[in-house]
Amino acid sequence: MRFTVLADPASGAVLGVPERMVPKRSAVPGGTRWQSADGRLTLESRSFPAGSTDLEALFARATAPLADRKVTYKLKRPDFIVVTGETASGRSYLRYAAGPAGIRGFAIGYEAAQAADVDRLVIAIANSFVPFPNAPAEAPRIAAVPATKPPATGLPPAGMTSQVTAPQVTAPQVTPPQVTPPQVTPPQVVGTGLVVAPGRVLTASSLVETCPNLRVGAAPAKVLRSERGLALLEAAGLPAPRLPGLHGTSASEDRVVVAADGAGVSVAPGAMSGEARVTAPLQPGSAGAPVLDRAGGLAGLVARYPAAPRLVAGVVPPASFPVIPEDVIAAFLAEGGIATKPSAATAGSVGAAASAVGGAVIGLGCTR
Repeated sequence: MRFTVLADPASGAVLGVPERMVPKRSAVPGGTRWQSADGRLTLESRSFPAGSTDLEALFARATAPLADRKVTYKLKRPDFIVVTGETASGRSYLRYAAGPAGIRGFAIGYEAAQAADVDRLVIAIANSFVPFPNAPAEAPRIAAVPATKPPATGLPPAGMTSQVTAPQVTAPQVTPPQVTPPQVTPPQVVGTGLVVAPGRVLTASSLVETCPNLRVGAAPAKVLRSERGLALLEAAGLPAPRLPGLHGTSASEDRVVVAADGAGVSVAPGAMSGEARVTAPLQPGSAGAPVLDRAGGLAGLVARYPAAPRLVAGVVPPASFPVIPEDVIAAFLAEGGIATKPSAATAGSVGAAASAVGGAVIGLGCTR
């Protein structure tokens, strides 16, 4: 497979193109389309001028519910988005990045039967993608050095013995240097917590095992209890608690995982895969994340997250993660004086399910 990294004049981006696999080339609005001879594999570069749209609108369009498509992963950051999807016979990967020149990205679609080969191709394309290759680098700041003159001796010319008036010396004006205060970097999100009562956060005990000094924002979190794979923390400045009802007897294995990350909260659709495990495209920081059924009922908490997850095209693909089930959570909370109740809601969309814990899912940092 010949893989060529090339500049695409139509979009302005640089990306890798497997030219032998996609020999058919044509122009599309704002980009270029490369396609295989049989039409089973399509790669497109895309671009949008500044002000014509934004990542929020593109993300909403890419994740909008469709009867014949399932969104398998979605990630939104201030400067880029990634969305992957599946249909009955195909898969897709989409990435957009925002910059001063607008938005640039690429999309690739292929048949599910090609996944073994094309999944690796997606990784290569994503790693080669440079949305704004001509973005000017920040010029180095060079301090100006004032010109100097030879110092005056203050002595009279030769032969002159009369009174000498000392030269007037004007003191140079010194501008005090501007001191930029050091930027304080907030603790990296290492896990997720759910505010279940005033001043109380429920999370996975695996976080306590790996970081004894957990924090909520800038505030330290005190470990009140840690057992059965769960931990109850105490912290100040928490949002209002939202403890959803417990998962009922629904036969559906569909799940929704709501996890914290550096940009806020991410929602990942998933499904139960065996006893006390969920398969979903979870990203770092998902340990302790609530696992909900499609009615918003609490079905468990993600027990732990691997230290070195496998990446595909820069993101973690769907994988199986251990879950602490809802009955263990109920017993643990009851021992701490926090009552639970069964969920009475009906199944709905992924967004509706995630709203059951809206505002109460927080990121947990670690101070080493």
